[in-house]
Amino acid sequence: GCYNLGRVYYGGYGVKQDRTRAARLFQKACDGGDAKACYDLSEMYEYGDGVMCDTFIADELRILACRNGMPLACLPVPRKF
Repeated sequence: GCYNLGRVYYGGYGVKQDRTRAARLFQKACDGGDAKACYDLSEMYEYGDGVMCDTFIADELRILACRNGMPLACLPVPRKF
């Protein structure tokens, strides 16, 4: 439920868009083992979308999503340094 509600707030579907709230909901779902939530939250940290940009946290969340069964999260992330 937290992941789905997070998507609602992320996109502003029927509610005022609130990316910070979406991030909190994704974190709760990720803590519960939801790989999609971990991955979506990693993307938010990667680009500073609703949270402070932090590539270290993004990488940790991707690893967690990969371990929880999301193959897309197992791919390397190209970055410009």
